[in-house]
Amino acid sequence: MSFKRSISSGAVSRARNYVLNNGISIPVQGYGLHNIPPSQATHLVTQALLTGYRLIDTGRYYNNETETTQGILNFLNDHPEVERSEINYVTKIWHTEQGFDKTKLAIESSLKRAEGLNYIDLFLINSPLSNKRKRLETYQALQESVDQGLVKSIGVSNYGVRHLQELFEWDKLRILPVVNQLEYHPWLKRPEIQQYCQDHDMKIMGSASLTLAKMLSDPLLIDIADKHQCTTAQILLRWGYQQGVISLAGSKSPKRIMENYEAIEKVRELSEDDMERLDFGKCYKVMCPWDPTTYKG
Repeated sequence: MSFKRSISSGAVSRARNYVLNNGISIPVQGYGLHNIPPSQATHLVTQALLTGYRLIDTGRYYNNETETTQGILNFLNDHPEVERSEINYVTKIWHTEQGFDKTKLAIESSLKRAEGLNYIDLFLINSPLSNKRKRLETYQALQESVDQGLVKSIGVSNYGVRHLQELFEWDKLRILPVVNQLEYHPWLKRPEIQQYCQDHDMKIMGSASLTLAKMLSDPLLIDIADKHQCTTAQILLRWGYQQGVISLAGSKSPKRIMENYEAIEKVRELSEDDMERLDFGKCYKVMCPWDPTTYKG
């Protein structure tokens, strides 16, 4: 069964998980910690977990790994019926930490910040912004962390086709990347990257799924949301799920955290007409400051 058929048939409404190419299950919905201040991270992570999220995405550059970990531990302490294995903790290597030795130190540092979780579920290379040697050395260090049982899965973020080809053509690739996390929404569908990832059994993890709130007042989006009696954010999230994407949504508002999590049930399925209206062809509208997938270094 293909990715698209599975999602468009409403499968996500029944099962909130995908299976990665290494056999590990991952939730289709994630709470993202980008731009969440450390002072708020612990509370908001706990709130997200109480809401139902089981995928928590942070990064070394976000400066909130410790606080994110504490939010998870607080939740697990208060809810012993939930196993640690049910929660997916994701973090990322920043580009200034790339290279074998620096990455080893960064992994060690992130593990210390994640003390109490015992391991990191998914470690990503945050972006390709270094050079080929450093990127591949970084991936080698990540592979060794999996060998040592410190990390369960590894992958990349903001990789264009060129960077992905570089990795898959590398003769030392032993552990396949499970995801490529990057900006993804109706105005930035990235068909070439999407096809490459699908051909290599990688999931796309969508960051900026809500367009950094820049398109939430778009008249077309509002019209579709009114039809489904939901928020425009919920339409964007359901759109991502029907594309087969693991969608991240971050918010500082408990109300919006709940609304975002409820998108799967609130909007059971967008119709073919809805999806066609949200098909902007080769539209290339980047909401983030710039697009690292185009990096040529």
